[in-house]
Amino acid sequence: MTTKSTTFKRVALALVAALSFGVLGGANSNALIENSDSLTLSASSASVAPGETATVTATVTFSSTTASESAVLVVDDLAGTGTGSPTTKIIENAWGITTDSVNVASAAASGWQVNTAVSAVSDIVITSTSSTAKVVTAKTTFAFVVGESFSVAATTPYVYTISLAFGTSPAVTRLASFTVNVTPRNTTAVATKSLLWLNQADFSASPVEADSALVVSAGKARGTAAQTFTAVGYLGADHRNSSDTNVATGANVDGNITVNISGPGGLVVGAAAATLTCTNPQKSVTMTNANDKAVICSDGTAGTATITGYLSSAALSQGSKTITFYGPATSFTATANDITATGGFLSSAAADSTTVGNAIVTFTAKDSAGNTIAGPGTAASMFGQQGPYGTVYCISSDTSVVGASSTGLGTNLYIEPVWNATNSNWECDMVVRKAGTATITIGDSRTVATSVVSSSAITINTETKTRYTGTISFDSPLTP
Repeated sequence: MTTKSTTFKRVALALVAALSFGVLGGANSNALIENSDSLTLSASSASVAPGETATVTATVTFSSTTASESAVLVVDDLAGTGTGSPTTKIIENAWGITTDSVNVASAAASGWQVNTAVSAVSDIVITSTSSTAKVVTAKTTFAFVVGESFSVAATTPYVYTISLAFGTSPAVTRLASFTVNVTPRNTTAVATKSLLWLNQADFSASPVEADSALVVSAGKARGTAAQTFTAVGYLGADHRNSSDTNVATGANVDGNITVNISGPGGLVVGAAAATLTCTNPQKSVTMTNANDKAVICSDGTAGTATITGYLSSAALSQGSKTITFYGPATSFTATANDITATGGFLSSAAADSTTVGNAIVTFTAKDSAGNTIAGPGTAASMFGQQGPYGTVYCISSDTSVVGASSTGLGTNLYIEPVWNATNSNWECDMVVRKAGTATITIGDSRTVATSVVSSSAITINTETKTRYTGTISFDSPLTP
């Protein structure tokens, strides 16, 4: 126990032994009006974890007929509350007399710490300002700071005694007790509060706390070569305790969240700060804390995958998540735009000849289950499982009319489409070269003849409208 005033210790020990911290009466100051003193606490106990602070406000009242009557308020120091660094023990502080105190002249030693072996007269001294019988009311707050590294395996009570004393040799008149219940940090994640977040984009710290609706390519199916896997999404875990928080007084909440994926696809877990690859994906992985993430990998199989998280044997209350893996396109629906529907005006300007064929044909693609195959990736990334070249093409029947390149003679009959996010469709950006007729077909090979899946042909007739010319003449200027 920390050393206090010798006189106070002898008095306090005798009184505590006799009355077990009960309320005492009478005082040894002739000026103190008998039974006018009181000591009350704002609470009898508080529960805190390491790294937190318990506080209680003590209110002292008394009346005296002598000027500068003093009272001393003392809190004891308990043995067994830790030794060494303040981070490993409980520190008791007093924060001085509050501003709503009445008829109080001074308050000594604001902010003292009893663990530093102070004397009784250096504790909270309350001094009356009146020489007549007036009531003194003084309030002070005691703070019990539990160190962040304080060791506690189960909830442990620490009972502190707060004493009120009067006189030159302080005689205790009132006692009150305050219990600090130190509880272990609540750092265990629970299934009813913990969350998983499904993101399309990778992240290096924390996921976006909202699920992405993922409709992604199933990837190229296994052929004669080894199966390849492609990252299509990412999972982040938010480990939360029963109080629905992911941090407990400076410590992270954690726990083993088991993540299972059923149906197509696989999972790889690793550090959130790392760039994960789809090497050896599994059907089940474990995410232990907020520093983990899981990458979702395609495996060449189309269908709907279901992702479910568990803590121990309990499924997360948040519920499961789904990802749609689409297969190869089985249909292309091509649409004529204004140019292809009504015929295009040809221009001798090179810039016009280049841009007049932008989005000359647009189309949508669907797999056998009716899933739309959409961007935002390139055609090669979104149609990677398609045809002999792992993509689809816009194919022209006559490159002298509509070419696949803006340079040279445009000898290629085909060009890859691009995704238009604004219009939510794929578009063929080609070059109109001269008046004439050509057809544009969407196919999964570089010719219509070798395509397994193709659209209906869209006819481009650039001769349906005729350009007209005229002359403009001006009269001679008027003479004055």
